[in-house]
Amino acid sequence: MGFIGRCYGETTPSRVSFVSRDMPRVGEYVVMEYDGRRVLGMIESLLRGIPGVTEELNDPETVERIIRVTGGRQYVCGTVRILGDVETLEIPRVPPRPGTEVRSAGS
Repeated sequence: MGFIGRCYGETTPSRVSFVSRDMPRVGEYVVMEYDGRRVLGMIESLLRGIPGVTEELNDPETVERIIRVTGGRQYVCGTVRILGDVETLEIPRVPPRPGTEVRSAGS
């Protein structure tokens, strides 16, 4: 299974946020392994950004300079809706730990 990213922030038994360097797709199925279980999820939403380029910036030249300095390196954040244990489809009663790997279910 291909590595997509890692859970971060506060997680719940039904939904987690993740951060990635690559762009997965909304609707893509993913797997997370925690507490001795393999858990299936689906990517619900995605957000792309460049460190330092925030909504507060209102000067295109400043944005261009930041992109030049950072090389345009981006990050991707998203949310995964947890669908259930791969074997039983039961929703886990505990959330995954921050840092848990999010991997593609299709590879």
